[in-house]
Amino acid sequence: MKKWAAVVAVCVIALICFILFLDGHIRSEKPEFIISDEETLEKLMSEGNYTIVDIRTAEEYRERHVIGAVNIPFDKINENVELDKEKTIIVYCQEGDESNAACTVLRELGYEAFDLGTYNTITLKKEAK
Repeated sequence: MKKWAAVVAVCVIALICFILFLDGHIRSEKPEFIISDEETLEKLMSEGNYTIVDIRTAEEYRERHVIGAVNIPFDKINENVELDKEKTIIVYCQEGDESNAACTVLRELGYEAFDLGTYNTITLKKEAK
């Protein structure tokens, strides 16, 4: 009886370790809509059918932004957003988490949206006031 209890305990511990491993692995993967390298960004932009959306505040946008970007503050990303669904939407923000959340909302609304990340890390040409 003690042997079976030991075998069951080892199996339960192994199962828990396996589940924790899978959970960590899944959480560490980036969602497929995050643009994580220049090659992916160039490919999206080479097709010419995209809109860059700056989801920072209107004030941050006025101070400086990516050339050609339109400003739709994060709190305005909802079912009333009027963007061309035929175009790929490329989103950036100030801190990083909001662009990911905005992409999730836009994708739920039927847009093909990609997260470019934070303004300070973007290599695209920018303009300032």
